[in-house]
Amino acid sequence: MWMEEYKASDKKVKYRFYEKYKDSMTGKKKRVSVLMNSKTKQSRKEAQRILDEKIKKIESSSQIEGFNTLTFKTAYDMWERHYKVNTKNKETTIKTYLTKGKILYKILDFDVLISKLNLPYLQNCFNKLSDYQYSNQTNRDVLSIFKKVMTYIKVNYGVSFPYLNDLSVPNRALTFDEIKSKKNNYLEQDQLKQILDELYVMKITANNIDNRRHYFFMYSIVEFLSLNGMRIGELLAIEEENIDLKNKKLTIDGTIQRKANSKGQYGVKDTTKNLNSYRTIDLTNRSCEILKACMLENKKATQWDSRYINRNFVFTNYRGNPIYFNRVNEALEKARTNLKIKKKITTHTLRHTHISLLTQMGISLKAIMDRVGHSDYRTTLGVYTHVTNQMKNELINKLENIEKKDIL
Repeated sequence: MWMEEYKASDKKVKYRFYEKYKDSMTGKKKRVSVLMNSKTKQSRKEAQRILDEKIKKIESSSQIEGFNTLTFKTAYDMWERHYKVNTKNKETTIKTYLTKGKILYKILDFDVLISKLNLPYLQNCFNKLSDYQYSNQTNRDVLSIFKKVMTYIKVNYGVSFPYLNDLSVPNRALTFDEIKSKKNNYLEQDQLKQILDELYVMKITANNIDNRRHYFFMYSIVEFLSLNGMRIGELLAIEEENIDLKNKKLTIDGTIQRKANSKGQYGVKDTTKNLNSYRTIDLTNRSCEILKACMLENKKATQWDSRYINRNFVFTNYRGNPIYFNRVNEALEKARTNLKIKKKITTHTLRHTHISLLTQMGISLKAIMDRVGHSDYRTTLGVYTHVTNQMKNELINKLENIEKKDIL
């Protein structure tokens, strides 16, 4: 390792440390470097550590392990690096997908040699998924990831795995309670009013200013979601520039990632889930009132609370960052428990509540899809076809009238 000293643009003296290595692909000598603020013994030691790590990373990326000694762990790591670089999916989608990939650790020994894998062994591994009671979709995704890893190895090593298409995963039948819960994942209007009333009580009985502000925003978010049917990440990504109060329109152009920006502030705006999710929707007068009230709260905080940093988001915590979506679910759960409502209620329940409300109003499937940003009609149809109690009663009343007319 050697060092060069120079003055940076801010006129401070900096020290760049270098180390040579031999490129295994070209046979040529190359070098890596790292910039340090000092040349003390501790700094030199840290520089050497960083340089060694850089060289090790370069060497590992250029080396292809022999197939006979290739473990599934190495294969998985190779595929994961490839997937992260080459996929067109958003960062949040990648993170969610790879989380399902980690389930493979629970059912498969990652030290197993790829060359030793066979159908009986693997099928026994995937049968273990039934012990964890994952959804059928999760089980299918886990198998899909495994197949992608093996396909990646197939392409890179020129080998074949004829057993891949014969593998299957447990297909669990839904229980009656699960079917009922899935069908009824929305709130009737009286239930929604109960939830809002309970959140209002939480606000006016809060024991300090921070909690009053918190429940004011909880109330506003729940009502706004039920009126507009957006995803919670889309709502939290709303900035003042997205709002056109004069024409009563809202542009939905992003979603929130729960990570820190370069300034250490949590909540980073990312692109929408898909192209159809980017949309402009019409707002009711009440929706406009909610937005104006929230923006006014933020202006007060900007002026009077030194902790608050105005980032132009609308639904914010006391620091000016987009509210963490789990806080909304926690408030909904608290309200649900207090009211002794049995069904599970989340922010997604409110999205379904909006779709169910539009269904009761007789709004077309296409119009609902456009408003909520669905790209696949089957997603909307899954909620659209949930018949509410009100619609059931209307159906019976109409049938009763037909029967009376026939008798007459």
